[in-house]
Amino acid sequence: MSLNVSFSLGFLLQRNTLGVTYTPTVAQSGEFQSAAISVTIYPRWYKQISAEWSIPASWGNCLFNVYFGQTNDGPWELINPTPITSTFLTENISRIYSIYTHGFYIVEVILLGQGSIKIRSTPTTWQNTQNRWVALRSIEVQRREYILLSKFVGVKSYIFRRKTYGKRCPNCWSVSTEQIIKDHCTICMGTSFEGGYFDPAPLYVQYDPTPNDRTKTYFGVLEQNQITGWTVSMPEIKNDDILIRTGDWNVYLIDKTADTELQSVTVKQMMVLTQLGKNSVEYNLVTRGLPEFPQRYV
Repeated sequence: MSLNVSFSLGFLLQRNTLGVTYTPTVAQSGEFQSAAISVTIYPRWYKQISAEWSIPASWGNCLFNVYFGQTNDGPWELINPTPITSTFLTENISRIYSIYTHGFYIVEVILLGQGSIKIRSTPTTWQNTQNRWVALRSIEVQRREYILLSKFVGVKSYIFRRKTYGKRCPNCWSVSTEQIIKDHCTICMGTSFEGGYFDPAPLYVQYDPTPNDRTKTYFGVLEQNQITGWTVSMPEIKNDDILIRTGDWNVYLIDKTADTELQSVTVKQMMVLTQLGKNSVEYNLVTRGLPEFPQRYV
C-alpha cells in the first residue's frame, strides 16, 4: 500500500499555533504575503542592521531575498544581489540612519519545491509593540480621531517623503567633492537625489490658524510663517518632509515633530510647519499628479 501526499499552496501558507490561523493575502507584483514568516530586526546604530527570520518546516527547501524600504509601503530595494540560503542577513545600507527613524524589511521566500513560488513577509522594523489590550484601544483612538479629521476639522493634504537614498542628481551633485554645487535645483529640489521626494501619500491634517503677526524692522516687514498641525499615526511623518495643503495650495516644510504615544507606539503626530516662499522649487511638487490640481493647469 502506498500513500501519496501533496501540499497545496494554501496549506503551505498557513500555520496553526494555539488555534490561530494566518491567512495569506496577495501582495504587490502578484506575489503572496504571509504572517507565517517571522522576522526580527537587530539594529546597531550607524554601523549595521541584522535581520533574522524563520519559516514553517513544512515549506521545505527555500531561498531568500531581503528588501529594505524607508516606509512600510515601500518602495523596496533588494539588499542581497543573489538569493541566499541562510536565515539571517547583516547589512550596512541603513547604517547612517538616525535613531529617530525606522527602516522596514521584507523577507521574500522562494519555495524551490513548489515551482519557485515567492512568498513575502509583512514589513518589519525595530519599533516597539503594544500588548493586545492597549493595541485595541490605540486603534479605537485613531479611528475616532480620523473621523474627526476627515469629517470636521481636517484639511486634505499630501505628504511627500524626502529622499535620502537613490540615484544622485545629475544637475547639481558633484561626484568629486560629494556635495551640492547648485542652488534651487528643479531636479532634486535640494535633496541631492534625483526626483527629490517620493510619490505623495494623502492624509487629513488639522492646521492651526496662521497668526497675523507682523514685525517692522530696518529690512522691511517680517511675517510669521510657522504654524502647528496634527494628524493620526499613519502615514509616518519625518522632519524635512514636504506637506501640501489642498485648497490654497500652501507648501510647508516639516521642521519638528512631537508624537503622542501609548507604550512607546505613536497614536498621534503633532508637527511644526514652516510655510515656504512662493518662489521655492518645492512648489513644483503640485505637478506630481495630485487629483485636486488639474494637470492642464500645471
